[in-house]
Amino acid sequence: EGVRQILYGNGDGTFNEGTQSKGGSALYMLEVGDFNGDGLLDYVTSESGGNLLLYFNQGNDTFTEQTITPSTASTSQALSVADVTGDGILDIISGNQADELTVFEGDGAGNFSEAFKYTGLGGDVNDINLADVNNDGVLDILAGVDVATSNTMVFLGGTTSGVNPLLEFDLSTKAGALQALAPLEHKREQLSEQRGVIGAFQSRLESAVRTITSTKDNYVAAESRIRDADFAQETSEMIRLQILRNSSAAVLSQANLQPELTLQLLGV
Repeated sequence: EGVRQILYGNGDGTFNEGTQSKGGSALYMLEVGDFNGDGLLDYVTSESGGNLLLYFNQGNDTFTEQTITPSTASTSQALSVADVTGDGILDIISGNQADELTVFEGDGAGNFSEAFKYTGLGGDVNDINLADVNNDGVLDILAGVDVATSNTMVFLGGTTSGVNPLLEFDLSTKAGALQALAPLEHKREQLSEQRGVIGAFQSRLESAVRTITSTKDNYVAAESRIRDADFAQETSEMIRLQILRNSSAAVLSQANLQPELTLQLLGV
């Protein structure tokens, strides 16, 4: 039977007994983190059978439980919590007795889904640690596999966007400052490359704006020519109609004048 016990520190090395709950399967690992973004620390445990149990802090010495059911029903003997997907949200990394390492991606609201799974590790995963072992600014996963195989697996973290978060570093000591030089230099090179990419993209955007502006000017000029052509055509049509009207009036006037002239010649 699993027992979950919280002891509250008094600040002097002593503790007071807090929340205790029993039930369910035996518990193995426990990790702490704010999984739902409410500013309160929650925790996750693994139980025999494969499920992960999330406990969300309600801020009043109570917790609500939520279950994560992996696709493989195998007890997780190793857990770690960190943002390994680069979205600023805590993820859960689990290693089980089925020779698997699984990354559960968090959505910031307390929900998790299997994002990556690594199988065939050659033995049970007994321990998981996270560190940037190649100084690229991205957390890598180090997994200790069953001693019978004497394996230590290293999974190097990658990025799809080309921009990695800058991991925490300590400049308060000489050793920490020296250790920070490599990732900072790598980050400077990355920023320089990204600046070049952004500059090239900006240049293409400016070129596209100039092309669009030129096309707009051409359309405006074409519209003006069309309007001028229509105006000239309408003016010509009006003059033609005026000529026809005046001609008709002149012909009618001449027709009316002929009988009058004939009568004058006859002396009538």
